[in-house]
Amino acid sequence: MNNFLNYLNLKVKTELLESLGWDEQLLSQLEEYLNTEFNNFHVVHPSTIVENVKQHFGEETAKVLDDLFKDQLKSILKHNGGNIDEH
Repeated sequence: MNNFLNYLNLKVKTELLESLGWDEQLLSQLEEYLNTEFNNFHVVHPSTIVENVKQHFGEETAKVLDDLFKDQLKSILKHNGGNIDEH
């Protein structure tokens, strides 16, 4: 399973890097932004994160991130039988 997760991480990272014109410095900035948002005590809705990414990193990058969020939601719903447990 760990190899599969590494593959997914590499796949998403490659998609993000491609959407940023292969600019590793921009990818680093994006990762820093996302890290800050995901570790923040003030929870921000994913659509707000996508909109911020769109404004600062471009529409292609926002689409990659939006697709990732949608895939995660589908996975959660599938795992929980269609229910979202807010706890």
